[in-house]
Amino acid sequence: MLKIDVTKKYALAVSGGADSMAMLHAFAHHLPRPNFYVVTINHNIRPEGASDCQFVENYCKQLGIECYVFDIDVPTHARENKLSLETSARVLRSQIFDKLNCDYVCTAHHARDHAETVLMHIIRGSGLVGAQGIREYNGKYFRPMLNVTKEHINNYLQQNNVPFVVDQTNADDKYLRNYIRNKVLPLLADVCPSVEQNI
Repeated sequence: MLKIDVTKKYALAVSGGADSMAMLHAFAHHLPRPNFYVVTINHNIRPEGASDCQFVENYCKQLGIECYVFDIDVPTHARENKLSLETSARVLRSQIFDKLNCDYVCTAHHARDHAETVLMHIIRGSGLVGAQGIREYNGKYFRPMLNVTKEHINNYLQQNNVPFVVDQTNADDKYLRNYIRNKVLPLLADVCPSVEQNI
């Protein structure tokens, strides 16, 4: 599923959700196994945050993979700095990721995330620059699954019996990304089934 340079050292950002668990499993079962470790973060936004981190840590132990758990207080940071929860989470995560000992920090963004991001940028009036969406490589960040479809990820999880947790906030359409994911893209797919890949 992934093209990985085994000469590099990677830090995998794993939430426990379907996409990041697919990425973790693919790295763990790649031959030869790459030089990587896992980072999981409790944002203290959801009550399940701590148990999700424990889930990731336990899975890593089963596979013999180093796992580092971080705890950040996103609600307090957002309130004190007058930022949205999403922005505060991104700022605090970046502070952690920037200090990691690795060549690349891997996130599990995939083709649907890419399409969502392009649409979000266009809606906000970003012009052609924003329409580029997510980059596969951006400084220290690497998105190894950027060209992988959500359907492929779901099939991979099922075929390999990969466990994952479900973040209930993904169903909350008050967030723009969720609204585009849950409402807009399905409507566009009715008109053009290959809309994600086309975007």
